[in-house]
Amino acid sequence: MRSNGIRLLCYSILLFCVALSSSRSQTSAWRKRFSSASYTVGINPLNPNSVYAQGNDGALYVSYNRGVTWNGRGNIGSGPVRQILLSPSDTTMIFSAAFGGGLRRSADYGLTWNIVLPNYGIDGESITFLTLHPDTMYAGNFSDGAVYRSTNRGTTWLLRGTAGSMLCALSVRPDSTNILYAATGNGDLSKSTDGGTSWRIVLSISTAEIPDIVINPVNPMVAYGAGFSGGNTDWGVWKTTDGGEVWSKTSLQGISVWSLAIDHNHPNTVYAGAFSDPRPAVFKTSDGGTTWDTLRAGYPAGGDSWSLKVHPLDPNVLWLSISGSLSSGVFRWSTSTTEIRGAVLDTTTNDTVRNGTVRITATGDSVNLSGSSGLFSFHYFEGDPSLAPTVSVQAYPYFTSGQQLSFSLDSVVDQNLSLQKLTFCSVHGTIRDSITLQPISAKLTLFSTTSIGPALFTHITDGNGDFNWDSVFISYPPVLRYDKLEISPQFPYRQMRIAPLTLDTAGLAINFRPGIADIMITSPVGSGNYSDFYTNALDSLGLTHYVWDQDRQGPAPLSRANEVQKNTLVYFTGVDSVTLTNAELDSLTACVNAGCNLFVTGQNFVEKNNSSAFVTEYIGVSFAGNSTIVTVRGVTGDLFSGATLSTFSPPLETSRDSLRINNPRVHDILRYGTVSLLGVAGVRLDSIGSGGKLILFGFGFQAISSASTRRAVMQRVIGYFDGSIIVGVEVNPSFSLPTIYSLKQNFPNPFNPTTMIEYTLPQPGFVSVKIYDVLGQEVAMLVNETKTAGKYTAEWRANAIASGIYFCRMQAGTFAASRKLLLLK
Repeated sequence: MRSNGIRLLCYSILLFCVALSSSRSQTSAWRKRFSSASYTVGINPLNPNSVYAQGNDGALYVSYNRGVTWNGRGNIGSGPVRQILLSPSDTTMIFSAAFGGGLRRSADYGLTWNIVLPNYGIDGESITFLTLHPDTMYAGNFSDGAVYRSTNRGTTWLLRGTAGSMLCALSVRPDSTNILYAATGNGDLSKSTDGGTSWRIVLSISTAEIPDIVINPVNPMVAYGAGFSGGNTDWGVWKTTDGGEVWSKTSLQGISVWSLAIDHNHPNTVYAGAFSDPRPAVFKTSDGGTTWDTLRAGYPAGGDSWSLKVHPLDPNVLWLSISGSLSSGVFRWSTSTTEIRGAVLDTTTNDTVRNGTVRITATGDSVNLSGSSGLFSFHYFEGDPSLAPTVSVQAYPYFTSGQQLSFSLDSVVDQNLSLQKLTFCSVHGTIRDSITLQPISAKLTLFSTTSIGPALFTHITDGNGDFNWDSVFISYPPVLRYDKLEISPQFPYRQMRIAPLTLDTAGLAINFRPGIADIMITSPVGSGNYSDFYTNALDSLGLTHYVWDQDRQGPAPLSRANEVQKNTLVYFTGVDSVTLTNAELDSLTACVNAGCNLFVTGQNFVEKNNSSAFVTEYIGVSFAGNSTIVTVRGVTGDLFSGATLSTFSPPLETSRDSLRINNPRVHDILRYGTVSLLGVAGVRLDSIGSGGKLILFGFGFQAISSASTRRAVMQRVIGYFDGSIIVGVEVNPSFSLPTIYSLKQNFPNPFNPTTMIEYTLPQPGFVSVKIYDVLGQEVAMLVNETKTAGKYTAEWRANAIASGIYFCRMQAGTFAASRKLLLLK
């Protein structure tokens, strides 16, 4: 009977523990408690609930309630403070030191400060008290390693000796008045047995720094040192067990450590803070360095641990100063038994929403719903702003929702959150020839960016040229935005784009009336997607285009380039090394035989196709080697006279072709170099095939460093092809930087619905170009950013704007100008 009673009692206790665990969920995490200069945190040794830190305004701040609230004291008067130390004999007396500016002391709780040791600075924590005689202090200077001692609470100081330059850490054995350790940025750890007068190196790890030392208060023969920076073979935590004579690595290795702290009540417990390490965290050992746990919860990404402190009476309270992240400040390792947990649900279907985030606005705590399968859990910690915080719930394709949680202290609360799906709308219209109004077959692609990544929707017009998306979500940034709508009619009609596209509940009805494109653009399969460099340059010139994507559409009919308005093909190979197939070379030959103008550009085009008849016979050049020179200059008196081009813009060129001219009909137009021209970079041919013209670059057009320069290059290429630029007669020197601010009249004017506006900047600076109606109301912002000096073109697409008179105003520094625009529809 007695054994049955014992079993019943044990079962009752077990049920109680299960019930208790289900109602009280415990977790620990780093919680930011103060936005500070983030280089140090200090603790009052007589009242360790009081914590000190330097604010961003340079003043000393103190919290008397473990970081819940903070009070400002006086301005310390130095740069970012790296150590704050309170006298254990008199806590009205506070010491602080920065990287320079002297050791400072306050005798009135930090209200006023005086320099007691000039020409002094630290880069770690190198001010300390004697445990046996707390009125005696030591201070180590970073720059020259000088060690000073004061016997009157820091009022006056005497030089004792030198422990090595770049002194970072200084510690005194708690059982002695004369045994000290000092460590330097050179990787030397030294020991003194005569109060700092003479020093002996006991550890040298030249591939790393030693920025911190802590000593076991119960067994002072044991101490720990941090390994930081330099070579990772010496990173981690080092340990001595014989009073500093022999040091060896603990099991924490390969982690760059700056700060250390030891639990005085449990001296085998040591904390190490990572610094400049891709795995930012604080590491904890409870067995003297044999094994380590990671305290990472709540640690801000990219943060560096500068200073660690353990509450001398409550080992569960750990303080850490963090810099180097967006959440820099003073953090506390805190434990919570107050939790809210739940799921995010669709209001209509009650299904779990499995993407997006739930974020508490006040604390920044967040849960990624993709990783949690739509579930969330939050804890309330002492010092958090509210027991009823507002959360922002964001997921695709749902409206963002602000909802309120309600914590109950020391309890677990179940609370679900709900989201409403975005509203549908439609996008429809027709695509017809601009002259005949006959239906045109076209592919439409709607590009969107969502909170879970990019997405695109495609549609093909029917036999009547009609298209209709009837289930498209409305625009709702940042959950969902539509970057552009691309319309790709059948060749040779011009391709069009609306960017960005905003959809509301009314939907969108669009009728496209494309004409024949001006330019055809294509590239061989696998040559990279660089077409935007060409289309943007053509757009800025008011020229239309058709991009044939051979990866998607198959081989391009290059001979049909004579069907576009400018009878011109742009053929690029990007930064890839492409050896063309015989079919591709034959297609290029067919293009020039059809009388097309041809612009060929891309690194290694000649090198990889040097043996082909197209390169050696039709063009008349050969490969003369690779050039590493990034600057290209125009040949005087020819097409690019006066031009200096930098070909160092991403995507970077790695192998520029130098060309050898083998045909007297071929003219060099660009050369590599600045003063000495070293190799042909580009050529032209006035007649090729059936009377077309050719320009060949030995480098990629996309590598030209600025959009304005690419525009000028493209302008000359097309001008040469269509005859508007006659070489030797009319070479427009538009490559030189402008000398004045200017705002040109838009072209065309009147316009419908697109016009180009050119402006110049003689020097870099912030510029705005805006459109206003006759009432002075802003209707469009074309430019609003800092730009380098140069010539620019802004485009205004007034698709949704009514006909009438408008004004374009440019503001750059003290310069301002306006132009009148006429929109006729």
